[in-house]
Amino acid sequence: MRRFVPSYDGRYVVIGSTDAGDDGAALTVLDVATGFLGERLPDLLTSTSGTRYEVTWLPDGRGFFYPRLQPGATEGPPGERLSRGRQFLHLIGTPQSSDVAVFGFGVSANVPLDPVDLPARVFTSADSRRLVGAIFRSKRSGSDFYAAELPENRRAVPS
Repeated sequence: MRRFVPSYDGRYVVIGSTDAGDDGAALTVLDVATGFLGERLPDLLTSTSGTRYEVTWLPDGRGFFYPRLQPGATEGPPGERLSRGRQFLHLIGTPQSSDVAVFGFGVSANVPLDPVDLPARVFTSADSRRLVGAIFRSKRSGSDFYAAELPENRRAVPS
């Protein structure tokens, strides 16, 4: 399975892929001008509420938000592996180890989540200084939305 998400300016494309179902899901960043397949980000959260390979680019194209499994969540029943999810911010050219959790379980006291709630997406647009985080509330089959200003340092938490 493959999915492509271009940056707003078209400079980069994120390619989301799995070779066998959801095992080994990863994102790869393609520099369109050079054709260089650079960074590869593993541990992608792929089986929740339509979030398969969904990334959202920063307006300036310097990075993107993506869903990631909790640390150590590569084994066990799907309900355990997919619980306590978070959205991370990845800046182009930096290691995945420096990615910052910006939305989801345990990230902000202002946005409480039950372990089974899913931080489905973080949304931006090419011409906005705001971002919106969406949470799917599993126990009531509905969503809540939170908004925040996108700060200059690109480390934002919808609250």
